[in-house]
Amino acid sequence: MAELAHLELKPEETPRMLHDLNAILDYVAELNGWTRRGWAPLAQVSELEKRWAAASGAGAADVPQPSLDRAAVMPQAR
Repeated sequence: MAELAHLELKPEETPRMLHDLNAILDYVAELNGWTRRGWAPLAQVSELEKRWAAASGAGAADVPQPSLDRAAVMPQAR
């Protein structure tokens, strides 16, 4: 894999890179095994944002809200 990507790895870097690449490939294999019933393929990721907004009823941008008063909530923290 490193040769195909034209990576110049030092001998001590090879085991970690091998581990990381195998972890990535295992994850991709897991994703490929998932059932995708009801999910239409996307042409681009921006379609996700449009679908989420339509499904959630969100159409407007997020509006900042005031946070809780620190003095009021800190006594409840453990």
